[in-house]
Amino acid sequence: TGPLPPLTDLPNLQTFDVSVNRLSGSIPSLAGLTALIDFSLADNLFSGPFPPLTGLTRIFQFDVGDNLLTGPVPSFIDNPSLGAFGIRGNELSGTLPDPPDSLYGANVCPNRFNPVPSAAWDSITRIHPWYRDCLPPPDAIYSDGFDG
Repeated sequence: TGPLPPLTDLPNLQTFDVSVNRLSGSIPSLAGLTALIDFSLADNLFSGPFPPLTGLTRIFQFDVGDNLLTGPVPSFIDNPSLGAFGIRGNELSGTLPDPPDSLYGANVCPNRFNPVPSAAWDSITRIHPWYRDCLPPPDAIYSDGFDG
């Protein structure tokens, strides 16, 4: 239980999995973890904003699903190796950024993303439309399946 300690002093860290615990607080900075390949904090009580993914050029699997994260998902522009991406079951919002070409699987809903059609996200999530299982953004009414 409780918060995670800082991870920035572990530049050679390749795998970090503390899924299915009762860890809480914000996700510590991932800055400097250039060797990181697999990162999973799924099924915990982490809250606050989504962590920047900048500099994680080797990251292959990233899963922070089923937590209490809020706000937008940052761009994937610096993540050319990302293959699997799990963010389901949070309170994330805004517009989901374009996925990297390397991404082959993702679980992104439920969250509160803007329902922007995307053939790429449909293919990656294997759901059409990809936002079918998402909740409506706060204070928004849509006529494309979000109005009940």
